[in-house]
Amino acid sequence: MPQDKPPSSDDPSRAAFASALRMLALRDLSEAQLRERLQRKNFPPDAVDAALARLTQEGAIDDRRTAVSRARTELFVRGRGRMRVLQQLRAIGIAPETAEEALADAIGDLDETTLVERALNRRFRGRVVRFEDQAEFRRLYRYLAGQGFSASAIIPVLRARSRRNFEPQDDT
Repeated sequence: MPQDKPPSSDDPSRAAFASALRMLALRDLSEAQLRERLQRKNFPPDAVDAALARLTQEGAIDDRRTAVSRARTELFVRGRGRMRVLQQLRAIGIAPETAEEALADAIGDLDETTLVERALNRRFRGRVVRFEDQAEFRRLYRYLAGQGFSASAIIPVLRARSRRNFEPQDDT
């Protein structure tokens, strides 16, 4: 993949700053994401550092704000669980402590069981689905675990939706 050339400018720091602002106009990005994108555009490292320092000083980039926003999207729009949200936040370069704090802010007073219920409702488009076989229980368990929910939240919800009292087996 060919690398982009930086826009011609007398001041590379100013050009990096302008380019970063254009990126931020489209979506909230973490400092790590912006750094990577500016480097991909072949801006000199000192110009990237200067642009990011200025953006941070002016409040245009704030990893905590970005993390809370992304956590809310992952939780409430995409129906992800706690573990998956933390994984996504780390993937965009958010520090682990900041990610934990942002997730706590985003979740608020909701418990994980409520989030599991929402994920199932989303999966079944609002219909209340009851199931009878062990295979369906295991399939839904794997789906919810893959979305980042804990077993302690998944099992009670699935038991409440099943017509029989199933237990997950060792292969789930």
